[in-house]
Amino acid sequence: MVPPSPMNIGLVIDYYWPHAVSGAERSTQELARGLAARGHTVTVLTPNYGAPSEEEDDGVAIRRYWFPQRVEPGCMASAFWAKEPLYSRISAWAIVSIARRRGIEILHAQNTYVQIPTYLAARRLGLPCAATLRDLNSLCPIGHLLSAAYDPQHQCVRDYRRCVREFLACYHADASRGFRWRLRLDALWKRLDLARRQRALRRFSKIIFVSRGLMDEYLRHGFRARQDQLAVVHNLPPQISDSELRAAPLPPPAEWNLPECAPVIAYVGKLSLGKGAHILLEAIPRVLARHADAVFVFAGRPTAPVKIPPGIPARNVRLLGHVPASDVQALLRRADLFILPSIWPEPLSSAVLEALAFGVPVIGTARGGTPEQIVEGENGWLVPPANAGALGDAIAAALEDPERLARMRPRCRSLLRKQFDEEQILAAMVSIYAAAVQSRQAQGGAV
Repeated sequence: MVPPSPMNIGLVIDYYWPHAVSGAERSTQELARGLAARGHTVTVLTPNYGAPSEEEDDGVAIRRYWFPQRVEPGCMASAFWAKEPLYSRISAWAIVSIARRRGIEILHAQNTYVQIPTYLAARRLGLPCAATLRDLNSLCPIGHLLSAAYDPQHQCVRDYRRCVREFLACYHADASRGFRWRLRLDALWKRLDLARRQRALRRFSKIIFVSRGLMDEYLRHGFRARQDQLAVVHNLPPQISDSELRAAPLPPPAEWNLPECAPVIAYVGKLSLGKGAHILLEAIPRVLARHADAVFVFAGRPTAPVKIPPGIPARNVRLLGHVPASDVQALLRRADLFILPSIWPEPLSSAVLEALAFGVPVIGTARGGTPEQIVEGENGWLVPPANAGALGDAIAAALEDPERLARMRPRCRSLLRKQFDEEQILAAMVSIYAAAVQSRQAQGGAV
C-alpha cells in the first residue's frame, strides 16, 4: 500500500489546551498529534481566551485568534458569542488569514460552534471542509427530548417548543415568569442559529460522526444530508502505555476515605438526568442488599434534579464534585467497575474510552455509540436505559465474581486497541481529507 502524501490540515475548535472543557478537546489533541507524528502538517485554530497567540505542541502548531473575553483554563466563555453572526464572520476572517499563512489544504471543524466560521472561511479560500459531530447540538437546540426525556420519534427541527416546555418543567419548575420568558427567547435564538448551522453543514464536503449510533440518531430525528457526505470515524482512545499502567500509582486522595478492600464502582461525568446519574443512585440499594461494603464514587458536577435517595448509608457513597484529570485517573486505577447509565444516546463516551484504557470493565446502556465500545461479557455489559433494577442486578452480578473482573482487565485494553486501532482511525481520516481535496481540485476550487 502506497502511504498517502503529507497533507496540510487545519483543525478548528472552539476550546483547546490549556482551555479544554470536555472530551472533544482531548480527542482533537490526540488526532492532531497522531497526524503530525505521521508526517502531516497540522494547525489547530482556536479562539484566544488568554493564552499565547502562537504555540507548538508535539509537532502541532496552535494558532489562536481574537476573542472578546478572557476566561480561566477549564471555564467556559459566554455562549452569546458562539451564536453571534458577527463574531462568526470575524472568526472566519481570522481563520482565512491563518490558513493562507500556513498553506492549509483542508479545514476540519471539530465541534458545534465553529461550524459556520469554518464553512465561511473554506468558501472564501476555495478549500474543502469537513465537520465532526460529537453530540446532538447540531440536531436540537435544547435536546431535552433526546436526553432526560428521550423520545425516539421527536422531530427536533419542527418541535423544539416541546423541548423547551419539558426542559422548564424538569429543571426550572419554580422559576419566575421573567426567567421563563428569557429562556424561551434564548431557545428561539438557538433555533435560528441551528437553522443556520444545518444549512452550512449540508454544504460541507464531509460530515463525520464519532459513532454509527450517533449517525443513526441524526437520521432518525430528521437530519437531512446526502448519503455520500456522511462518514463514521471513531475518536482515538487515550494513549496509555503498558509501562505507564504498570507504574506505581499515586494513591487516591486520603479525603476520599476509600476502604482498602471494598469494591469501588466509579461514575465520571455530570450528575444529570440525561447521564442517568439518578438511575444509578436508585440502583444502589439493590446492589447493597448483596454487597453491603460496595462504595460508589461519583466524580462530576452535580445538578439540582439529581439527589441521593433516602436510606443509602453515607459510607457507601462519595460525591467528589468536579475533579482534575489526575484524580479521575487515580479513581480509575482503584475502581473495580465503571458505570455509564445514560438515558440519552451517548455519542461515543470519552469517559468509557478512558476507563477501558485503564483496564476497568464497563456497564453501560444499549443506546447511541456505547454498544460500539462494549463487547458483552468481554470488556463489560449492556443494560436497558432508565432501568434501575437491571442496572443494579448487573452491578451486583459483576461484583459476585471478582476473579472474572480481574481477568477482564487486560481484555479491556486489548479489545480497545483492536476496536479503536490508532492506525486505522488516522488512515480513515486522512483518506477523507485526500478525497475531499481531490474532489475540490476537480471542481476548480468552487465551494
